[in-house]
Amino acid sequence: FRNVIGSILLSNNYSKGFDIIFWVAIAYLFITVSYLFETIFYVEHKTKVILLSNILCAIINIVVNLLLVRYIGLYGAVIAVISSALIKFLYIYYKFQRL
Repeated sequence: FRNVIGSILLSNNYSKGFDIIFWVAIAYLFITVSYLFETIFYVEHKTKVILLSNILCAIINIVVNLLLVRYIGLYGAVIAVISSALIKFLYIYYKFQRL
């Protein structure tokens, strides 16, 4: 299914990256939903939560990249992006529930 959508939306020059684009899009879904919750923290003047979530996300991304990229290459980077975005979302959602 991913390859069908990829071939419709993208040039065949990108065919090797269709799987990667799909998974990065999933990561951006988590990031976008996190941003929606972050607006509430801005309104409540609790921007420290946003700062901590961004720091946590960056640290996880860097660590997972360092651990996985040397072994599985680009897919390691994809796993790093997805895992850091998911953890950021879960952290923001957890804090949102505690407001």
